This record gives sequence, C-alpha cells and structure tokens, in this order.
Amino acid sequence: MSKKFNPFETMSRANLLAFIAHQARQIERLTGQNAELRARVEKLEGQQAKNSSNSSKPPSSDGLKKPKAKSRREKGKRKSGGQPGHVGKTLEMTARPDAVVVHALSQCEHCQQDLSGVAVADVVKRQVFDMSPMRLAVTEHQAQVKCCPQCGCQQRAAFPVGVSAPTQYGPNVLAQAVYLHSYHLLPLARLREGFADWVGQGLSEGTLQRALAQMAQAVAPALDTINDGRTRCEVVHLDETVGQSRLKKEEK
Repeated sequence: MSKKFNPFETMSRANLLAFIAHQARQIERLTGQNAELRARVEKLEGQQAKNSSNSSKPPSSDGLKKPKAKSRREKGKRKSGGQPGHVGKTLEMTARPDAVVVHALSQCEHCQQDLSGVAVADVVKRQVFDMSPMRLAVTEHQAQVKCCPQCGCQQRAAFPVGVSAPTQYGPNVLAQAVYLHSYHLLPLARLREGFADWVGQGLSEGTLQRALAQMAQAVAPALDTINDGRTRCEVVHLDETVGQSRLKKEEK
C-alpha cells in the first residue's frame, strides 16, 4: 500500500512557519468578514420584521404586509352565540301579507293523474319578507279654474299647504335625505348619488341644503328647551372638550 504524499514534509521549517502565519491571517480576515455579514443580516431581518405595531413606523409604511389587528377585548368565559336559558326570536308570519301567490297542483307526481278538478285538502304557507323596489310616487294636484257668471271674475282653487311649485319633492323624500345626512353622516355628494341609484333621481345640493335648514328651524324650539334644562342641571355629564368650551364661554 503506497504512502500518501504530504507536501508539508518537503517544506523547510521557515517556509512552514510562513505558511502557518499566512493561514492564520486568512482565518482572522474571514472571521472578521463573517461577523460583519452576520451583523448585516441581523439588521436587515430586524428591519423587515418591524411594522407599525412594534415600532414607530407609520401604518402607511406597512404596505401589503399589514399586521393583523389584535383585539383588546378580554376573552370571555362564555361561548359566542345564544346562552343557556336565552329565549330565541325568529321571523314570525303575518296574518295580512301584501301579496299572495298560489302555486296550483295540477298533476300527481306518482301516477301522472290530472288533479285540476280535485278539491284542495290543505295549504302549506311560506312567507318571504323583502323590500319593494324603491321608486318615486308622483301625485299631481289639479286646481280648478272657473269664471264667476255673476261678476265675471276668474277664480282658481287653492293648492294644499306645501304645494308651492310646478314640480317639487315631497316631505317623505326630504325627511329621508335629512335623516341620512344628519344621523348617518352621509355627505351631500354621496347622498345625491344614492338617490340617483335608488329612485333614479338625484337631489340637487340646493334642495338638500334647504331641507336641512327647514329641519334646523323646526327642531330649534326643542333644542332651546333641552339646552335651557341642561344649563340648570348641577351635573351635565359632558366630555372634556365640551366642558372646556363651556367654561371658556362662562369666563367671557
């Protein structure tokens, strides 16, 4: 069996020491580079793991990797859904449906016998509760015009109170618009788009503004009464903002 060649056996002591010193320098250099690269990798991984929930970065910087919002609500001891002893409530049938659709039985499914002339033994009812399609109902008011045969004066019948223009929106439309704007905080532009989609007629912003002004005028007496009673109460239960503004007004 031949002996493997060992290059270090042919090297002189001086050359061997030089080679060892060179290798030591190489190891030291590579060790430093390795430590530097490890530090860079840890820094990059740390930056990638940071988001708006664990650092001072704004939510807009999260991009598509937004962290899942964690609920601060404490987990309850009871399971979700109806609790034991809870009386459930379901949709109940009405005795006066708006429309009745009769599904006639004209043929036996088993023997194909004609059942058109057979008396109905029973009826199984099912009711569907749904909204009717929204549409504007137009009411035309016609005031009669007559000429008095006694004096020759031409007269016209009076229109009902509130009917003051050739075309106008009724109180129900305006009340719905005011409700959606004032309570549900729907902007005027979106409110116009909504009515255009619902009933095919977009209300102008001028019409909406006039309706809001009429509503404000109508509720002014009630608001004055509420404010008057509130100012005479010892405890008003206001938040900090309203409380501070009230104190500033009293100081003035």
